[in-house]
Amino acid sequence: MAALSSISGTLSSVEQLVQQSIAQSYENKHITQLENSKSTLNSTISVYSSLKTKLKTLSDRLEKFTEVGADAKISAKTAESSDAKVFTAEASSSASVGVNSLFVSRLASRDTAVSKQKSNLDSTSMADKLLGTQTIRITIGDNDPIEISIDVAADDTKEDIMNNFVDAINSSGAAVTASYIKDTPDTARISIISKESGSTNQMSLEEVGDAKILRNLGFIALDDDRPQSTGTGGGFLIVDPNDLNAEFTLNGIAILKESNTISDVLQGVTIKLISAQEEGESPETLTIVSDSETVKSELEAFITDYNEVIKFLNSETGIDSTTYERGAFTGKYSYTNLKLNIRALLSSPVDSVEEGAPSMLTQIGIEINRDGTLKIGDEDKLSEYMESGNSSILNLFNSENGIAYTINNYLESFVKTGGIVDDDKKLLNTRIKNIDSRVEDFEYRLQIRANTLRQQYAALQKMLSRLNSQQAMINNAMSLYGYGSSGYGAY
Repeated sequence: MAALSSISGTLSSVEQLVQQSIAQSYENKHITQLENSKSTLNSTISVYSSLKTKLKTLSDRLEKFTEVGADAKISAKTAESSDAKVFTAEASSSASVGVNSLFVSRLASRDTAVSKQKSNLDSTSMADKLLGTQTIRITIGDNDPIEISIDVAADDTKEDIMNNFVDAINSSGAAVTASYIKDTPDTARISIISKESGSTNQMSLEEVGDAKILRNLGFIALDDDRPQSTGTGGGFLIVDPNDLNAEFTLNGIAILKESNTISDVLQGVTIKLISAQEEGESPETLTIVSDSETVKSELEAFITDYNEVIKFLNSETGIDSTTYERGAFTGKYSYTNLKLNIRALLSSPVDSVEEGAPSMLTQIGIEINRDGTLKIGDEDKLSEYMESGNSSILNLFNSENGIAYTINNYLESFVKTGGIVDDDKKLLNTRIKNIDSRVEDFEYRLQIRANTLRQQYAALQKMLSRLNSQQAMINNAMSLYGYGSSGYGAY
């Protein structure tokens, strides 16, 4: 009668009985089974997601092996300068391995003009000569000239006029920079410098109409629009515009360039000239070598990403020898074939390499383990190919039928959006939705069952309450007439 006793207790006791009954119900057992199935499916989806992530990582790595130019790290080169005080250089993967000679005769310069030195800066004598509007033209190379006006007032000092001149030029949009420079505590000069170097950026200064300001400042002379600056006199630092170009000799060939950064004389090499050499000095050397550290690092990264895929597939397509637990892909044709096919593609000869070049990874020192993973087995052999210029390694991966292209093409159907992995995940998610629908149905039925039980237990409570009241009345009556009060059957 423990259940009846509980029913006659509090509402919480009744609810506890309802939950106990629900827990032992047919529907609840099925919900538990369905939730377990859902958990298994979610774990399987997680395995699919992990596989796709690993495949995408490998695919992205292989794409780097098919890059050309500066981004092709698998064929990376490095440039070495015999004297970094004379020049530095950088090399991309397209550079040719070898030694070059370089003699720097002259650096490229930006055209520069300076005014003559002005003293008595607080004097207004300059304003007396330039009163009104002074208009000049600045022309850079073959570009359109830019006119600039400077207003001179009677009370303007030399310093005022020179500063206004500088401000007007800098706000004009001309490709030059003007500066007011105090060369001594009591004197000042103005410099105008083109923003780009070389003869095509030579600067032309002209006065318009009755303007006199350029002549007053010494930038130009009556008979010479490019006077030579000397001492405290005004003019151009370099009179001949051709001398604004860099002049150097590369492998015995004389070259002129308008910039000190040169990227179009040696394929894949950018040279930065730092300083000119003295006549009679020996040429410096520019050596292009394979960047073995970068190449090896890229190969090791590829091996790591590839091994991650193979180890994962080995685990998920097999059966654990200790626990006999089956992997998520055990017995699944697509994923067993995935493992076998990428291993086959990796170990097959590449028929698109040049004749006589290595056509297999094993020929450059990369070995295949029994489980299908890779390792660098012969460091000396790999170093030999890296030091020879990396072309053999590059062709092995990115020639027409190279490893990078063939494996990446095969992986595309697995890693693309809506591919094999996504489709399989979609099927599993559909099954999960069906499970959720069935669980929802069972939970609805359990809710009805629980409500029915609550009503039944409520009715029993009322009945027991009446019985208990009747028993109390009988006990009271029996006590009045001298009978015992131990309950039903007690006298």
